[in-house]
Amino acid sequence: MIGTLGGGSMMLMHAGRSLFPSGTRSGSHWSRNSHRMRNWLALRKGRCLLFAPATAGTAAQASEQMQDERKQDGAGRHHGRARPARPMRRRAVVLGAVAGLLSGLAAGARAAGLPDPDPEPFLLLRHVQTGEVLSSRFERWGRLDPDEARRLEWFMRDWREGRSMPVDPDLLRFLARLRHAAVLEGHEGEILLHSGFRTRKTNEMLRRAGKGAAANSLHLRAKAADISLPGLRPSRLARAARRTGLGGVGLYSGFVHVDTGHPRHWTG
Repeated sequence: MIGTLGGGSMMLMHAGRSLFPSGTRSGSHWSRNSHRMRNWLALRKGRCLLFAPATAGTAAQASEQMQDERKQDGAGRHHGRARPARPMRRRAVVLGAVAGLLSGLAAGARAAGLPDPDPEPFLLLRHVQTGEVLSSRFERWGRLDPDEARRLEWFMRDWREGRSMPVDPDLLRFLARLRHAAVLEGHEGEILLHSGFRTRKTNEMLRRAGKGAAANSLHLRAKAADISLPGLRPSRLARAARRTGLGGVGLYSGFVHVDTGHPRHWTG
């Protein structure tokens, strides 16, 4: 415990007894002893002042000594040895280096014409036939969002027959990758949908009209879409789609066919 003496000075006590010999001491003597003890304590790592200042002069000296010690610690010195790097500072340096590396890899991939490996699961769609517009984040935590899947199913319906079918999630990811690549090139990323799911009746009608619809088109199973992107030539869009390797790509006048079948490409 700590005992208080007259004149504002204090002395260290232990179990009710003073650590200093008993007897009458002058204020200056206690001040000198306090200063010596403070110097000794300052050499300990705790640096906790167990004494209140006896005089204004010793208080100022203690304050200056503490400031000098902080400066020395800040310069990386401790008891004559180099102070190890602080964990937070080292962590910041490591994270900064990793972020720089990933950024450089992404920039290199874009310079080589390769899409990013994990595009955002987001679509901005405009239906050419109905004029409907839909924005959708169709995955949450790596899983298909059921509500968004139903919205996309209806958006990509056979608008002639008013019928729909659940859209293949891989087709949505295919479209999201193309949107992401377009955004990286400075485009808005809006995808114009010319055709999505088709009933067999609609598909046969398009075949008879010479629209290039295949008898067993993947449109019949909601695994294909005919699309275009404003400001992007169909030929460039088709090349980007082929580069993904995610499915079939057909280049037509005014739009590009994409599907989730085995990778292949053609010109219609």
